[in-house]
Parts: sequence; structure tokens; C-alpha cells
Amino acid sequence: MQPSRYAPPKADLGSDGATGCRSWNALETPATVWVKRIAAVGLAAGFFLPLTSCSGRDYSAATAYDWPSFGFCVAILLFFWPSAFEIALSFVTRSDSGLRNPWPRVALIAGTFVGITWLVYWGGHMRYGALAAYGTCASYAAGLAVLIKRRVLA
Repeated sequence: MQPSRYAPPKADLGSDGATGCRSWNALETPATVWVKRIAAVGLAAGFFLPLTSCSGRDYSAATAYDWPSFGFCVAILLFFWPSAFEIALSFVTRSDSGLRNPWPRVALIAGTFVGITWLVYWGGHMRYGALAAYGTCASYAAGLAVLIKRRVLA
């Protein structure tokens, strides 16, 4: 049977050479890339939204700690590491780059969930910023889960 001239061309997914598995770069779909990028920007914006309220005062991650402190630096890392990762990944073109491996990002997103929970627990009542932060973390995790699922089924 002759292939139809209207059939889409088959994609060259490549392999990582050593194991013959598809590379992480080849498994990224534009949809998962954009889901992760939008979630990273949303999480960065969540840094400024009120996470909790205590004694009638709203606290965001930006206002929970004074500037030159360890807690403030940890809060910045919790909310801005996905943006830094996605910016770095947009410049990486090699398919065998270690940055494409999602397992370190899985550990970081789990740590982000724990850190946001700790920030919310520190205050009295959860606010809409915490819900936005949890939602964007879940979206980023879903994008990673799709990537890992495609790698397992590859």
C-alpha cells in the first residue's frame, strides 16, 4: 500500500545514543512547554499576592520577611526558580542537556509545595494568593508529569 501524499511527515524524535531512548528535548510538546512557562510566570506573580492573613493584616511572600534575611531569600527561591529554569531551557538547544531532565524539577516542585504550605501555616487564614500559588504549582507539576509519562512510554 502506497502512503498517502497528504499524510503528515513522521517526526525524527532522535535518541540519546547510550540507551536508545528518545531524548527529553524530543519529548517536549509545545503544549507542555507553554503550560510550564505560564505556570512559572503565575508562580512568580504569586510572590506578591497575599498568601495568608493574621490579625487583620495580609502577608505575601514578599512581606512575610524583612529584606536582608534568610527567610526572604528562601521565599524568592520558592517562587522564582521555575521562571529561571524555563528561561534557561529556552536558550538550551542541545537535546542531551541535563537541564531537560525533569527529575530535579520534580524534587524542586515538591519542595515548593512544602514551602508554600509552611508560609500559609505561619499565618492565620489562607488567602487567594495561596490558592493561585498551589494552582500554578499543580499546573507545572502536570506539565512535568506529561513529560515523564511520554518518556516512560517511549
